Amino acid sequence: MPIQIALGIARLRFRRELGSYGYLILRANYLKARASELAEIQTSAEEARAAGTCGNKPLIVLTGVQQDDSLKNALSPQDFASFQRTWIETLQTRLAQLSTRDKQIVLSDVGHDIPAQDPTSVVKAVREIYEHVR
Repeated sequence: MPIQIALGIARLRFRRELGSYGYLILRANYLKARASELAEIQTSAEEARAAGTCGNKPLIVLTGVQQDDSLKNALSPQDFASFQRTWIETLQTRLAQLSTRDKQIVLSDVGHDIPAQDPTSVVKAVREIYEHVR
């Protein structure tokens, strides 16, 4: 079977299982970008720590609450609840506090891929920032 047909079937399967955007993970450019992100994650973390703060620039942090089932299944209910609290109340809050004009918006119905899962929230946040700097 030609590779294009096999990928076409896989894309249809992913679209059905993961929603209308899920099949995109099979695209070569996505896979390359994801591999690059993972390869450079340590460097990225070091650069982020060294950057300091955003000063008084407006900053909105969108926090997705939903986690992958593999994480839920790997942790006990108590450990998962602790992870969620740390993620939302400590790590994401600390990220927002990089600016003196910070705001954190917790989105309970989305996970890590906020632009794909809730693009309206991203647009609202961008518009809010725009209004502050206008």
